[in-house]
Amino acid sequence: MDYKLTIRKIIREQIDNLLREDDEEKYVERELELPMEIFQSIKYKRKIEFDVIPKDQYLKALREFMEYNSLMRFPFKYINQWKELVIENVLKLEVINAINGHSSHFPYDDFYNVFDYNKKTGVENDGEFSRWVNKKKKEGENYNIRSWNTVFDFLDEVYNLDGVLPFFSNREIMVSDSGLAPLQKIIRELIQETDPNAILLLLDRVMNVVHPRSDLAELFIEGGSNSLEYISAAE
Repeated sequence: MDYKLTIRKIIREQIDNLLREDDEEKYVERELELPMEIFQSIKYKRKIEFDVIPKDQYLKALREFMEYNSLMRFPFKYINQWKELVIENVLKLEVINAINGHSSHFPYDDFYNVFDYNKKTGVENDGEFSRWVNKKKKEGENYNIRSWNTVFDFLDEVYNLDGVLPFFSNREIMVSDSGLAPLQKIIRELIQETDPNAILLLLDRVMNVVHPRSDLAELFIEGGSNSLEYISAAE
C-alpha cells in the first residue's frame, strides 16, 4: 500500500468536504440576503440585472473538455466564477418569481423591513406601505395587508415594477413555474461539487433547462439559446 498516496487522498477528501460545507453556508446566507437586496433595489429604483457567462469563453472551455474529456489548460477560476454566477441567478429568479406571484412563499418580513418600517419612530408596520393601504381602504378598496395582491399593487403603483424588474428578451415577465424546480435541483448539486469538470457538466444541464414561453438560457449565458446553438454547431 502506498501510504503517502493514501494520506494525500484523505487530505484531499477533507479539503473537498470543507469546500462543500463552505459553499453550502454561502448559499444559505445568500438565499437569505437576496430578498432584502432586491426590495432595496426596487425602493431606490435600481434596475435588477443578471450577469451572464461570455459565450466565447464558454465555447473555449467546452471545446477543450470535448477534445480531452477533461479541462487541461482552461483556468479553473472561471469555472468557479460561473458556478457562483449561475447559483446567484437562480436565487434571483426565485425572488422575482415570488414578487410576480409565482411562488407559494413570499418574503414578507424582508418586504416589511424595507417598505413598512418607520425609521423616525422605530416602529414596524408603520411605514409607507401601511399608509398606502390605509389610504386605499378610505377610498373603498378592500386590501389585506398580508396579501401578495396588496404587496404587488403597492410595488407596481408606487415603484413601477416594469421599470425595475427584468424581462426576457421576448418581453415576457421573468417567471418560470416549470423551469425553476429543475434549476433548483441542479444548483443544489452544483453547490456540493468542487471538481471543475463536473461543474462544467452541471452548467451545461442548467443551460438546457427549458421554459415554454421564454428562453431561460438568457439568464446564464450571453445570447441565450442562440449562443448554445452556435456552440453546438462549432463543436
